[in-house]
Amino acid sequence: MQFYTVLLLGMGLSVIPGGFAINTIKDRETKMKHLLEVSGVSAFVYWLADLLRSMAIFSFSVAFAIVLTVAVGVEPLVGPGLPLLVLMCITYMPLTILFAFLASYLFSDAETCQSVFPPLNNFLGFIPFIVVGTVDGVGSPNAARILHYVFCAVIPPYSLSGGLYYMFRLHTVASFNPDHPHATAQGVACVHVCVCLFGNGCCECQLPSCSHTYTHSLSVCLSVCLSVCLSVCL
Repeated sequence: MQFYTVLLLGMGLSVIPGGFAINTIKDRETKMKHLLEVSGVSAFVYWLADLLRSMAIFSFSVAFAIVLTVAVGVEPLVGPGLPLLVLMCITYMPLTILFAFLASYLFSDAETCQSVFPPLNNFLGFIPFIVVGTVDGVGSPNAARILHYVFCAVIPPYSLSGGLYYMFRLHTVASFNPDHPHATAQGVACVHVCVCLFGNGCCECQLPSCSHTYTHSLSVCLSVCLSVCLSVCL
């Protein structure tokens, strides 16, 4: 039951960014972006303002999802795992919004984007989640981890679902085998998450979950930087 709850949480939050691509296309259709550029607004300021506006809208859904998760008591995501969930949601918002801005250039009109991109964005988060979970479930955790890192780097909508899966996996390992080294890492990983995010590239954490958090966060940061550069250029 908790597996499906984690899956649905990732799927639910992956639908929302599709609307931000629609707004971007409407700005192009109405020549609003061109008018702003003529008025002296730079491309960077335009995209930054659009990003902040979209994040403000997205944050309401994220906050509601987190509150609902705590109220329902989804064990893998609450308690020691809650700070990590909040941090992943914070990094997920700009990542998927920038991805939606880029994806908007695949569509010529807002109506087509509205009917195609939201479900497509949902599948881009759902299908890799199933692939990683299946590979991990058949006894190939290393292959699943490699796939997870690749998906995080090249498929931004998957990043949250992938992080949620490994939180669920860690909780499951701790439930069935309290003496397993990963079992004691759940609380400590959240304490060290900031170190993992801002540590240097040579940092190698002793805890497997903490090392996963670092690599996952690095993949997310690389995707964000790439998306920012492409958005400004466009």
